[in-house]
Amino acid sequence: MCWIDNGCNAFEASNRIFSVDQAKAIRDYQRKNKRGIDRLTGDDIKILAEQIGWSPRRLRDDLGRERRRSRAYIGDAPYLNYRNSKEKAVVNSKPSNYLVKNGIAATWLPIDLICVDPDYQRALKIRHTSYADEWDWRACGAITVSHRESEGRYYVIDGFQRLNAASLVDEREMLCVVVQCSSKSVEADLFCKINIDRLNLNQLEKFWAGYESGAVMYADIVNVCNKYGFGIKRDGRSVTYERGTIASVAKLMFCYKRGGVSGLITLMEVLSKSVLDKRSPLLTGFWIGGVEYFLKIAGDRIDLDRLVQVFRAMDFDAARAEASLWQNRAKVTGLGGGGARFFAMAIGTAYDRRLSKSKKINFNCLGD
Repeated sequence: MCWIDNGCNAFEASNRIFSVDQAKAIRDYQRKNKRGIDRLTGDDIKILAEQIGWSPRRLRDDLGRERRRSRAYIGDAPYLNYRNSKEKAVVNSKPSNYLVKNGIAATWLPIDLICVDPDYQRALKIRHTSYADEWDWRACGAITVSHRESEGRYYVIDGFQRLNAASLVDEREMLCVVVQCSSKSVEADLFCKINIDRLNLNQLEKFWAGYESGAVMYADIVNVCNKYGFGIKRDGRSVTYERGTIASVAKLMFCYKRGGVSGLITLMEVLSKSVLDKRSPLLTGFWIGGVEYFLKIAGDRIDLDRLVQVFRAMDFDAARAEASLWQNRAKVTGLGGGGARFFAMAIGTAYDRRLSKSKKINFNCLGD
């Protein structure tokens, strides 16, 4: 006997997890013991698993999956009796946690019931493996799927990468926001609306998110900057700092990773003595990177007091033009190099001026 003989159409029959005999055995057990699916104990699952020839874990998981299927997959044919009612066996057309408001539903759906339409869905990116490596349901959240009424199927609109990551970690269900779409074109339009104006977090937003999470690195950077009278830009907050505000946190983070708190302190100490104007070029990412590189490479050979005097008297526009010239020459010769290197060279040129040969840093050969 098959499900088609019991009133299912071909689509419904192909999506049944249990055979007719297995479903009958489960239903008979429920009626005999007067227990709905929600009230089956571990011992009940073991007994039922032995009867139908499955492992207890597989049976438990698949009962949960079947319970959350929509009517499109269950149909009106008699099935598992979830409420112990002889008159109406099929009452699982909607999961008990199916919340509907403004035409949108939220529910858990089996992953194997969610389809992908390659005509509008973006290609699978390698990043989905990194999601799997650090899988966290709280970060995953809900994906958006479409319920095509004409087919009775679900298609992922937003969350394709997370869906695949969940499969990699052997999850069987996804929390879904379900919207009704009459056709593929309606889905594609919704896909564009969701993604076309989506903005990635910028470096400052990521920084402050890390700080609010309590990560040590971000807290150390904020504390050192505040100690020397500098602030770090934060959207939506207008705060006046003694020596100015820094927007390029990427350079500060790089300095911290390379030199730790001590390296960051040295950098902030030089900047605090050198910055005489809150709009000083030294507070931009170009020069912060150059100063950090200069301090790291030159090490103990630097006279910090002299370096401070050099910065106070420096023509930053001319030095920047000089750094750009060196960088362009390096590109032509195929040497390349990061911008921080060439700004450090410009600092070194200004630092070496009028010094005896024995005291010069000779940063023109930096990186050779």
